[in-house]
Amino acid sequence: MKFDFEYKAKKNDEGLLIKELLKREKGVSAKLIQKIRHNDGSVFKNGEPAILIDAVNAGDLVQVKYPEGKSNFDPEPIPIDAVYEDDSFLAINKQPGVVIYPTKGQPNHTLANGIMKYMLDRGDAYKIRFINRLDMNTSGLILVGKNPHVQNHFITQGKQGGIQKIYRAIVCGIIEEDEGVIDLPIGKGEDNIKRVVKDDGSPSVTEYKVLERFAEGEGYSYVELNLITGRTHQIRVHMSH
Repeated sequence: MKFDFEYKAKKNDEGLLIKELLKREKGVSAKLIQKIRHNDGSVFKNGEPAILIDAVNAGDLVQVKYPEGKSNFDPEPIPIDAVYEDDSFLAINKQPGVVIYPTKGQPNHTLANGIMKYMLDRGDAYKIRFINRLDMNTSGLILVGKNPHVQNHFITQGKQGGIQKIYRAIVCGIIEEDEGVIDLPIGKGEDNIKRVVKDDGSPSVTEYKVLERFAEGEGYSYVELNLITGRTHQIRVHMSH
């Protein structure tokens, strides 16, 4: 069995509960602790079955397997460009023109279908947990957690500002300033679907820097964008406004 957590207790760990070690050493959430507690045969101490409220002594080897989940997407031969992979997560360079996961309007031919085949071809079995999203026509890195702890860990980092998202885009028009900040609230428009800049919208901040300008036609600007907030369609809304 491959364990998600292996730890040899030290002298200053004497008396700590296994669940306390999980929280301290791996930052495991209370929700995942509950799932582990109800998953028989997933906790071991010195090779013997244990429970999360068992205390440890110096030298004890603690091993924990997180509860497994499985995705049921139909496997499809969609190219998967894996730029990094280990036992915990998968990083994919998503091509443009591909939807992330199935919806009512597009139940198949998504990145999730491609990952399913990629996973099965390698003899793996895990629940596909998307950590971030990209629009269909946007290319870039997509992170996939292979267990709930990793997914929660990345999401927590994002909320605490530990993950930075840098985008590049070509926009219509010549931006005169070399760099600047767009600080304008974004909300739903009159159709309750399209996002627009509006006074009662959610706070939204985009930092931009012009990398190159093109004079052809009405002109274009190649820009680098740092999203301080992550609103739906923030780049398109802020730049078009």
